[in-house]
Amino acid sequence: MVIPHLNGGGAARVSRNLALGLSRRGYEVHLAAVTGDHGEWRGAPDISLHCLGAARVRWSAPALVRLIRRLKPDAVLSNMAHLNLLVLALQPAFPRKTRILVRNDGGIRADRLAPLAETVWRRLHRRADAIICQSDAMAADFVASLGAVKTLRVLPNPVDFEQVRRNKGVPMRWDSPGPNLLAIGRLVSPKGFDLLLSAFAAVLFNFPSARVVLLGDGAELNELQRLARKLGIADRVLFAGRVAGPEEWFPGATLYVQPSREDALPNALLEAAAAGLPIAVTPARGGLPALLNNQAGCWIAPEITALSLAHTITEALRSLASGQRFAHTWVEPFAMSNAIERYDALIREVHSA
Repeated sequence: MVIPHLNGGGAARVSRNLALGLSRRGYEVHLAAVTGDHGEWRGAPDISLHCLGAARVRWSAPALVRLIRRLKPDAVLSNMAHLNLLVLALQPAFPRKTRILVRNDGGIRADRLAPLAETVWRRLHRRADAIICQSDAMAADFVASLGAVKTLRVLPNPVDFEQVRRNKGVPMRWDSPGPNLLAIGRLVSPKGFDLLLSAFAAVLFNFPSARVVLLGDGAELNELQRLARKLGIADRVLFAGRVAGPEEWFPGATLYVQPSREDALPNALLEAAAAGLPIAVTPARGGLPALLNNQAGCWIAPEITALSLAHTITEALRSLASGQRFAHTWVEPFAMSNAIERYDALIREVHSA
């Protein structure tokens, strides 16, 4: 398995769950990180960890080729869009028996590339022995760019329900009477946290004691902090940064909010659902609207605007009882056992072919 880094984030948590789940099924799992140290992975003795020691993904090519040629793995699973392109480009340098599986996070869309780049994207992805998508909507984007692809599969992200749910007894981190809004993700434009802050300013008119906590870091941190000050809500917003265990914030949270403009299928939302949190989302391009439509405890804003999100959050808060939780049975396919079984079956299929 190859990933840019191991230090937090949804892709790292998915990789951790995949690595642990496949190891428990008898696989010898090696995990290579382009940058960073082992961080939270120190407690995973069954996984062999390798740091490629490169500052950027594109500079890791020599080290990655050396590692793959030394290990001679049956399969390589790459876990993010820009890293997938590197792995596919290097495929001719790998051992002939090594199969390539790429899991896409929605980070690169072929229809937004320049014509030459789109041609390269298509040719590289035709080298893959399996292309893994997180939702039917993402798979449809691939079909639109590549045509009918036999190697395309839609597989659920593995979510460690036990880890999420064992934090029910963790002391609450909230210091306000609520309602408490929680949002998790990289602080970048597609995640829409600027929409959330603008919506939250309107929500405060009806719920003046409300508070919002944002877990994550990213390029827009300073801009979002300036926006909070401009809106006069800085004292009601906590930028908590990237945390190793976001599930520790679930107890005491009134509503989980995903304000994305675009999002394939955020792992943090699946974890929040596994903990039973009520959920409010925007109709982001990706898999969320189809997954959450008409589900109890889920509210979908009609539009991707701050005003629409504010109305939706207000509606949800007015409907919820204090501390209310939901079963969210729709999240069961993402349980570790179910998801890992699907990945196991695909790896065996690809290897036998």
